[in-house]
Amino acid sequence: MRVCAIALLIVSSSLALPRAAHACSKRHQTVFELFDEAAQVAVVKVRAASVRDAELGMVESLKGDGKTILVKETNTSCHIGYRRGRRALVFVRADGWAAGMYEGYVTDYAAWLPILRRFAAATTPSERLAAVLDAIDSTEPQVTQDAIYYAVDHPELLASIDRAAHDRITAAGDRARVDSMLPALLLRIGDAQAAADLIAKQRFSRAKMFASLADHMEFERVTDANVLADTIRDATDDADRIAALERCERVRAISLFPFTTYSHDVANQLWPTLADACRSGTPVQR
Repeated sequence: MRVCAIALLIVSSSLALPRAAHACSKRHQTVFELFDEAAQVAVVKVRAASVRDAELGMVESLKGDGKTILVKETNTSCHIGYRRGRRALVFVRADGWAAGMYEGYVTDYAAWLPILRRFAAATTPSERLAAVLDAIDSTEPQVTQDAIYYAVDHPELLASIDRAAHDRITAAGDRARVDSMLPALLLRIGDAQAAADLIAKQRFSRAKMFASLADHMEFERVTDANVLADTIRDATDDADRIAALERCERVRAISLFPFTTYSHDVANQLWPTLADACRSGTPVQR
């Protein structure tokens, strides 16, 4: 594995997008997350490239404007490797760097294009959810995985899930991999039985965390964010804190901190901050 000069948290490296075998170590970011982070998202053709920068000609714009995108390149092991004449789906920040480093340059993008067109046109959580559900339905495992990870981190989308959407999510069980967050997504939309059935059917790398969430369904009766905040602040068991924060996010229909992070590992000193976030409804900046 290539090693980036800047140390970044390694989470679910097996979920990397195309070119993963060439990736420097970093936290995986879904295509939807990159879309949110980027100032420009487009299908482009590389007109010119050097070790320091590249010029990209616009083929189709999904976010942002302009016919040419000037981007920065690094000559470290995290370089993207822009190649003149190649087409790619790019996610570019306002400062010219690719969002998500190498993940912001996708050469195998055919399955993503119709989904991102719909996502780009969405103006409400329910419309965004529709695009994410299209990705969950995909026969491409990486596309399905990205959609599950994005949905589980966005309670405002979960609030829009109806029975039809629930059935589409459940149907992804046959395509879920061992590092999938699908059981957590099922738990977050209130279907503990479907989550349990899925866990019984196949092995998941975070099965212990899923079981912990399932054991705390009593929080479903709590609708007062202050009560949940008190639990997050005062509990001595991280499982209680995780379940209370998860419920608080759904009560407020907002992400206070990435679920895929706090459900896995959070430093003890961060919990009081997360309790305050639950109480105020203000997300914690990473």
